[in-house]
Amino acid sequence: MYIDSKVISWLILAGGFSLYLWNIISSEFVYATIFMTGTILLWMFVGFYTNTFNQTEFAKILSAAGFLLALSVFFLYGLEEMPYPAGAIVFHSDGIAKALGLGIAAFLPILFGIENVSSSATNKTTSKTTQKQTVVLDDQEFDLADNNDLTSGEWDIS
Repeated sequence: MYIDSKVISWLILAGGFSLYLWNIISSEFVYATIFMTGTILLWMFVGFYTNTFNQTEFAKILSAAGFLLALSVFFLYGLEEMPYPAGAIVFHSDGIAKALGLGIAAFLPILFGIENVSSSATNKTTSKTTQKQTVVLDDQEFDLADNNDLTSGEWDIS
């Protein structure tokens, strides 16, 4: 029986995501982070084992996990609901700073993943523009100017 490795990869990610959410809802941040990193490592090992590992997919998954982690840090450590007055929220600057730092770090895999695509695209466009144009003049009236003609002062060069 043949099972597609993409299905296994998505099942691993879905299972890890559900375990992460289950632990975050119960305010177990450490266990949630362990499940997240373990899921990503397991997904990588399955991708390497089946020769289906893709770096751009890895960059997207790593960035999505980083953004999810940053959002969790913000809500767990950056905000606190106060009992009195009803509905009051206190912002904690250290939790917000940690969440913003994680958010910036989550952009790095996307930037490095997109850099390879954009640099190859710019290499193609620059190679087309750097070709030297040559003009072939097939007329008996015109002669090419040499260095003496250019420096003699008899001709206007514009």
